[in-house]
Amino acid sequence: MKSVFIIAIVTVTMIGVMVPSVFAQQFEDFDYTIRGGEVLKFELDSDNTSLLISIDARARGELIITLPRAIIDAKIGSEDTDFDVFIRGMQISSYEETITPYDRTVTIPFKRSNDELSIVGTHIFSQPAVTMQTQSIEQMLQSELNEEIPSRQAKLLIFSDTEWAGAFQSSNIDFTEIAGQNNEDIIFECNSSMGSQALFGAKIQKLTQEGYLELFVIQNQKILSQGSTEASFGEVYITDNCLSNSGPTPVPDGGG
Repeated sequence: MKSVFIIAIVTVTMIGVMVPSVFAQQFEDFDYTIRGGEVLKFELDSDNTSLLISIDARARGELIITLPRAIIDAKIGSEDTDFDVFIRGMQISSYEETITPYDRTVTIPFKRSNDELSIVGTHIFSQPAVTMQTQSIEQMLQSELNEEIPSRQAKLLIFSDTEWAGAFQSSNIDFTEIAGQNNEDIIFECNSSMGSQALFGAKIQKLTQEGYLELFVIQNQKILSQGSTEASFGEVYITDNCLSNSGPTPVPDGGG
């Protein structure tokens, strides 16, 4: 019991100290997740039909950004064509992309000190389409609880209508900074075993005055911890024990 209490203090202290201060940033119209850095600003350049993205790249990482077709697109006639993606003015040869009728999500890898990304399309639109959330948070949460998560894993669910930044960690993984906008989910290792109680913690802050932020950590189709805020630049901190995913050790049949 004493060792568990010590681990809890260490986890809470690390997250409380290491999560960087966050300030108000106006990131509008784009859903994104970044690892290894922070997005500083977006700028649409209608003359060059491009989206300019300034980042603070602290380590090797990647930016996953969803581009609504109502804002920026790349087409030849009625057919989709590739975006041209540049890092510090150098075009990258390949990137991952997921395409839907309404948007295009691109994954751009970057290295430390890469501070300027640009995505060049063929069309820029000044009036984005209005999108509506079709499911309530309760419905989305229930859907997540109905899905199986891999053994020894837990899932951090972030529900929001604004920008946010923070960090999470567990006894099984290192401290990890995250930043994004709107809803996001992250699967991470979180497993307790006999004689070793693992813990997790997450601390995330809104980057705006308006909007809401709700956090859940789920495992084995159960809610382990949750928290929410609608306060101006509000912050949510959650922590609890990881569950044990290891089943009973089978006992071999005795020999005759």
